[in-house]
Amino acid sequence: MHTFLYVVGTETKRGEEMERDFPSINVNTWVTLKKLENATREEFERYAQFILLLIHKNYNKTRLTKDDGIDGYALLRQNRPYKKKDNDGSSIDVYEFFSIYGPEGKTDWSEKRAKIAKDLKSIVNYSNESKSKIGKWFLITNFDFIHSYEVEIAAMCKEVGIEYELYYPQKMISLLDTPEHVYKALAFVDQAPSPRRKLTDFYFHIFAEESLKLLAEYQSRTTTEQLELVNHIYNSLLLYVPEKEYTNSYSKRTMNFRFVGRLLSIYTSLPNQEFFLYHQYSKEQKRFFTYELEEAKNLGIFNDSVISKDEKGEYSLFIKDLIPLLTILISVRYMIVHSGTYSITKALSHFYTREKHREQAILKYNLG
Repeated sequence: MHTFLYVVGTETKRGEEMERDFPSINVNTWVTLKKLENATREEFERYAQFILLLIHKNYNKTRLTKDDGIDGYALLRQNRPYKKKDNDGSSIDVYEFFSIYGPEGKTDWSEKRAKIAKDLKSIVNYSNESKSKIGKWFLITNFDFIHSYEVEIAAMCKEVGIEYELYYPQKMISLLDTPEHVYKALAFVDQAPSPRRKLTDFYFHIFAEESLKLLAEYQSRTTTEQLELVNHIYNSLLLYVPEKEYTNSYSKRTMNFRFVGRLLSIYTSLPNQEFFLYHQYSKEQKRFFTYELEEAKNLGIFNDSVISKDEKGEYSLFIKDLIPLLTILISVRYMIVHSGTYSITKALSHFYTREKHREQAILKYNLG
């Protein structure tokens, strides 16, 4: 008898973390740092804009004017939802301003200084014209500042009486203070895949597709990661079955394969075959290729069996409900527990052999 441990109606904290983390990667902030340092002009502005959205909760990207007085983009956010009183009693909005500057590497300091001074002047002019107050000015660049550069910028800001802060690549990366922020930054600079949605956000056929992709991907992971994945998919799978089914029909904490299979056949059967998906596994590429039903038929690869094997010895799954996924999960978990890892090919081979035995048993029974 195959069993899985599952606590009805609950999700562990670890499971919630995995929903956020899949697909997990070795987050490398150095990659994002180099992207920021090497980017210039519009590319740097795009990267900087995104990171500012991550590190400043109330940050807004806004064009203050229609002309190019503030580099085309005057980047502001309202510091606090309060207003100070001017001398005449009128209200003054207080803002933090952000200026992004990503010059080419060959640009000398005199040219950089002139551009920075122009941006500062534009901000001061806008503040005067709009009768607002500059709470703080953030200057974001793709280069680091030596001491003499900062002395000159400090003098500029002191002259107009505003507080400033310099953001250079290393400092911006240091402000990404959560794994989620770092992951999103990596994804934005094309160094990581976009975070996946929760598995239970999908309908049954897409749930199966996403789960199979993860299982194929995790074949090279550590034993712990593999076990966490299998348990995560299994617990997610059971969330498609109403909790009352467990409490009314089964009192123990362990789930019998036939019992769970019966529930999945009831609650995860697709209502229309146009939704059915056909998954063909490539041993060479170690991944599933998924086709819609008509597409698989047109390609001449379709087989009506829940699992089939072609002349090359490669397996395909025809998903009508989530029972095939359950069978594969049980096989994969068995391999992990007994050998420390798993093979999708072996799991499919076990499934294929099991189905052949079942078909033979049914045939034998029907023949009497």
